[in-house]
Amino acid sequence: MLQGIDISNWNYSYIKNNNIDLRHDYDFVIMKASEGISYKDPYLDAYYDMLHGSRDGRPDPEALYGFYHYARPENNLPVREAQHFLDLVGHHAGHAIYALDVEGNALGIENLDTWCAKWCSYILRETGVLPLLYTSEAELYRFKKVAALGCGLWVAKWSSGKKFPKVKPWHFFALWQYQASALDYDFFNGGREQFKKYAEVVK
Repeated sequence: MLQGIDISNWNYSYIKNNNIDLRHDYDFVIMKASEGISYKDPYLDAYYDMLHGSRDGRPDPEALYGFYHYARPENNLPVREAQHFLDLVGHHAGHAIYALDVEGNALGIENLDTWCAKWCSYILRETGVLPLLYTSEAELYRFKKVAALGCGLWVAKWSSGKKFPKVKPWHFFALWQYQASALDYDFFNGGREQFKKYAEVVK
């Protein structure tokens, strides 16, 4: 397994104060890109520059990285949110993992699953990349449509015992967020080549 972190603006001070090297201290980094239909994480560009080692904004063929979008399904249509996400990081298609972070259940189980499936389907249609879904182990049962699309699973299970999370209706997880503290730590279920597969354009 590879070990990495996922980060947003909340982690910037800790990263700077502890001289964390995003390119070399971890195997991979997943960065928050967006939320809703207008919010851009204020440190998205800074994080990517730190990882990439340049301010040119071009996709990095060597680094293992990804971007996630924090869903606001109670406020917006899924396509609008997907468009906003791709406006910011769509040019990384084929190089970066894409993920949808879903927390809460404002729409009810069936409607939330449909909303997320539409978000993921739009990302796939526009980029050819199948995104991952991030949610907690306890909420997996809500997302049968997303699992049926073939989207990978990024599951949160925080446990000092590091017991593998349950994954049904998926067959296995891609990413496992196993600890949330000053930084959120993740395992990737595979090696470098498998990570790259999740970023590939599939159609």
